[in-house]
Amino acid sequence: MLPSINSVWLLAQQAGDDTGTGSAGNSSTQMLTLLILVILTVLALFFVGGVLGKRLRMPSHGWKIGIILLAIVGGLTITKLGWPPKLGIDLSGGVILVYEVDEKEKEVDMNALVTALKRRINPSGVKEVVIRQYGDRQVEIIIPEVQSDEIEYMKMLITKSGALKFRIMAEKDIDDQRLFQLAQKQEEDARENGLDPSDQVYDGEELIGEWVRVAKVEGSDELNPSYQVEVDSRQNELRDLGGQLEVLMYITRFNVEGEHLKSATTGHDEVGRPAVHFNMTGPGSVLFSGLTSMNKNRRLGIVMDRELLSAPNIRSTITNNGIIEGEFTQKEVQLLVDVLKAGKLPSALKKDPISDQEVSAILGADTVRKGKFAISISFGAVLLFMAVYYRFSGVVACLALCLNLLLILTMMILFKAAFTLPGLAGLVLTVGMSVDANVLIFERIREELGRGAALRMAIRNGFGRATTTIVDANITTLITAIVLYAIGTDQIRGFAVTLILGILMSMFTAIFCSRVLFDVAERVRWITHLRMTKIFGELQVDFIGKRKLAAACSSLLIIVGLCGAVYRGKNLFNIDFNGGTSVEVMLKQPLAIDKVRARLKAGLGDYDPSVVEVKVKNHLSETIYKVDTAITGEIDLENPTSAVGADIS
Repeated sequence: MLPSINSVWLLAQQAGDDTGTGSAGNSSTQMLTLLILVILTVLALFFVGGVLGKRLRMPSHGWKIGIILLAIVGGLTITKLGWPPKLGIDLSGGVILVYEVDEKEKEVDMNALVTALKRRINPSGVKEVVIRQYGDRQVEIIIPEVQSDEIEYMKMLITKSGALKFRIMAEKDIDDQRLFQLAQKQEEDARENGLDPSDQVYDGEELIGEWVRVAKVEGSDELNPSYQVEVDSRQNELRDLGGQLEVLMYITRFNVEGEHLKSATTGHDEVGRPAVHFNMTGPGSVLFSGLTSMNKNRRLGIVMDRELLSAPNIRSTITNNGIIEGEFTQKEVQLLVDVLKAGKLPSALKKDPISDQEVSAILGADTVRKGKFAISISFGAVLLFMAVYYRFSGVVACLALCLNLLLILTMMILFKAAFTLPGLAGLVLTVGMSVDANVLIFERIREELGRGAALRMAIRNGFGRATTTIVDANITTLITAIVLYAIGTDQIRGFAVTLILGILMSMFTAIFCSRVLFDVAERVRWITHLRMTKIFGELQVDFIGKRKLAAACSSLLIIVGLCGAVYRGKNLFNIDFNGGTSVEVMLKQPLAIDKVRARLKAGLGDYDPSVVEVKVKNHLSETIYKVDTAITGEIDLENPTSAVGADIS
């Protein structure tokens, strides 16, 4: 529901304005309570860390223990509150929406439209939402399984073009009669010629006015009750087109558009209600100042997508910043801010999708089960090896590794990132990176002990000398991940975020947390010496002498790989790179999705089809499937009764 006209105000936040703060609303009180609780928890954990440090006679380690306690408690709390984490469409299924460009749009740049939708729906690149061209004038949006209210929110984001305008509302009691007369004459001329009334009003060839819609109750044909008093008092100024009331707005040389908006953020007004705070660019500030200074005590119409959001009275000149406030809900404010941040879509989409389908997981249940089993086995094997081979040091590494995974899971939940099967495999890669850091440290400690160093000195030197190598190795990977996030597509950015988090968390746990555990264990005499298994004795291998042979082997492998890539050509890439064909088929008899995949895989050869079951009410399960493949042309299943295809990119 949109805010009422007579309750929404636009307030300038300028130096010298006496705006006041007002009382906080219920949501503000809850946020303040939560903030206080978090601060008290942090202080308590650092206090406990300080007490433990003193009791261990390690006062300098008090804050370090506090940080570790904060990581553990914070990670467990956030994971508990956010569990279960979001899963990608390959693991849990989701919803596939197909939208068509409005027929009023003659020339459409589909690449620009897809890019704008990605910027609006998935600005961080971690939601695993797939957005791609589907046919000539359609866009396909694949959303992992989420709650129904989040799906509806995304639908609103998709269908709002984001065309924001600030206009002066025409009113007959302020001597705007000439504009109304011109509008009425043009409407009468259009009806006489059998044409629909125009939304625009001209004085000769000059555009001077525009009709915009008055908002209605969401999902209803009734006017928002908050507008009713305003509408009743201005019936002679409104236009009724088939039950849709419209109001007339002036167009002047001080037109302020959405492109003049510098930033928009969520906030609260003077009485604690949700509101939108905005700032203007330099040119926008000049235009806004001119528009408001010349029209004091008139109504300023705030219009988005030709629909009136609000019409506050202009009480003073407004330049670069202000507030849009009224009877907004927090969801409405967030929607408006998200749309304004992303900017206007290059082409408008129809309000309702031409296809709205709930689909199964892209990967089969058997594939998902085997993948999870493989990940669990590999993780367990690493923990077991470290504990057996390095003994106490290995136990420390296992604890650090578990904390590392907890922190990565915590950050993924905070970022609302979706886990995919490749993402889970990336976690295993993170495990390997973290273990590698521990192995470097432990082997350094072994060398120090072999040289006769005392335990405490061996621990200090082992961590100190290995840390430089670990940081150097991880920094290069971190730079690569940052570049991938900066210039990559959605899928690449999602992987980059996981990689960045894994690198940072692995260095924190392997270097910082492990060192604290070793220091504490040595101080309280849990360990007086370190024993580690050693499979090989002292090896004397002349690696430098074999450099020419190694270079020749590496060059040969690279050449073979390049020749194979050239030989396969475009077949080397799947549908994500080449585009392809999407077909929806309906079977006469149910057929299990694994059998459908096997049959298509056998028939399509090198092409890797993606098959998902489409769940439709009043239809048997395992009878409707959506097939995406890089191959072009017809795709046949046994006994299909219908097939609808579209090119995708």
